[in-house]
Amino acid sequence: MVLTSGTAGDPTPKAATLAGKTITNNSSWLGAWTPLQPDISGSLTLSVPAAEAVVVRIDAAGALFGPIQMNQNGALEMFAIGANGAVEHDWQKAADVPQSPPADWNGWAGLSGVSSAGGIAVVKNEDNTVQVFVPTSGDVYWSQQPSPGGAPWSTWSDMTSSAGLGLANLTAGNNADGSLSLLGLNNGGVIYTVSENAPEIGWASGWSALNNGGGDPKIKPGYVLGRNLNGHLEIFGADSNGNIWHCWQTDAGGWSGWQELSGVQLNPRLAVARNLGGELQVFGVDSSGNVWTISQTSPGGGWNNWTEIPGATLKPGIAIGQNKDGRLVLFGVSTQSPNDVLNIWQQGSPGGSFGGNWTDMGGSGLDPQLVTASTQDERIQLFAVDSSGTVWSDWQPSSGGWNGWTNFGGSALSFYPGQP
Repeated sequence: MVLTSGTAGDPTPKAATLAGKTITNNSSWLGAWTPLQPDISGSLTLSVPAAEAVVVRIDAAGALFGPIQMNQNGALEMFAIGANGAVEHDWQKAADVPQSPPADWNGWAGLSGVSSAGGIAVVKNEDNTVQVFVPTSGDVYWSQQPSPGGAPWSTWSDMTSSAGLGLANLTAGNNADGSLSLLGLNNGGVIYTVSENAPEIGWASGWSALNNGGGDPKIKPGYVLGRNLNGHLEIFGADSNGNIWHCWQTDAGGWSGWQELSGVQLNPRLAVARNLGGELQVFGVDSSGNVWTISQTSPGGGWNNWTEIPGATLKPGIAIGQNKDGRLVLFGVSTQSPNDVLNIWQQGSPGGSFGGNWTDMGGSGLDPQLVTASTQDERIQLFAVDSSGTVWSDWQPSSGGWNGWTNFGGSALSFYPGQP
């Protein structure tokens, strides 16, 4: 984002814009980030004209959505729902643990005070504190770290503006200016959203429905949220017939209408990732377990056609990880006995097609709703729960390959309660 007087090299004008928009003190700033070419060398050079300034945001290639986030020190922290809606979390003692074993995690602990009635949302604030949102039978509540990676967590605060909406299956993301947007789905298939006025500066007075017209789709649980390179959030969801729809933030600060990504009918439990080049890519399985994917033609641009990833059939609940070189890796539980976890990755360069043979990772009997994260040293770590709600994990050791499934404890836990 460029801060400029409007004339390169001339500091005399008193007016200034940041990312093409004037900054005011009584309304939201709507400047947009300008994507640069991706870089994996660890070095970046920018030339800045005299009397101008540039604000640079460096993102990891893949964004973390779902019940896991990374603390400021690089330690992962994951959340799950236990018996009677209890909110529990487990977190690494330190970052860059070479093998990621459970001994280097703190173990499951409760965040008491609320009882969840559905899927929770976990997000990181602009100040690097992690914040968790929980839908209850009456309202949405949130708790936050007092400082980045700090404890104890704050007492639960009631977002009373959501009372009566019946929201569950929450998700959250960072807007272009770093503020948060929270989304929730009611049992009528309507998604509601509310945003902070600015990073860490209060919440808008009410929730807005993203399904406003009679022809709008009724979204099923299992919708997902992605973030474009310009900072605009984008939602992907399926209706009751399996048709896939998307809706995205606009330059004017609102949301577009719903548009269909036609061509397939899929289970509503979707997955989305961002390629190294910045293009979003969506994944899902059809009623026969066949795996389908579609990607943007350019960052924030139009869409290619749906293509099938052949060679395996998977249960709904697939997850996407990202290798250190930027290539996406797809994980899922096979529909074929003994129902092991399988993976397949992009061939050639990052952003390439998925090919080659599926790799069997074992893990027979694990729930198909998987969770992935990247460690600070850029290894993929995969999490799943078994039939008793115990968490298991497999990860890429620093030496390469996969470690093998290891018991991470817990009981009656679920990462995505209420989702298919």
